[in-house]
Amino acid sequence: MTATGTETGVIDLTTTVRFASVDAVAVAGIAEQLDAALRSAIDAQGAGAVRGYFVRPVGSTVQVGLRFVGMDPEHVEGTADELLQAALEDLNGIRANESTRGKRTSTLLVGA
Repeated sequence: MTATGTETGVIDLTTTVRFASVDAVAVAGIAEQLDAALRSAIDAQGAGAVRGYFVRPVGSTVQVGLRFVGMDPEHVEGTADELLQAALEDLNGIRANESTRGKRTSTLLVGA
């Protein structure tokens, strides 16, 4: 690797999404719907650098993890933002009759 090169390895991004006025039981259902919405967003945007992901309920929040392989570290957060925004918009469309809106509350990057 040269001094001007950019190393592209594995970067894991984990973020927490909170839904106002939702209890832990309802979060499990939301997590399932968010999982499908995130898979759809990854496929639609052709995010080939995303080699794995997870969506899991944790108490009254949902934790989302994305694994990026071979992507320039400078683009990881922007790509994750786009994917999560698209998934949350899709989820909000599915849950249009409810007053719950997902809001990201924290993000952790490992490997950047």
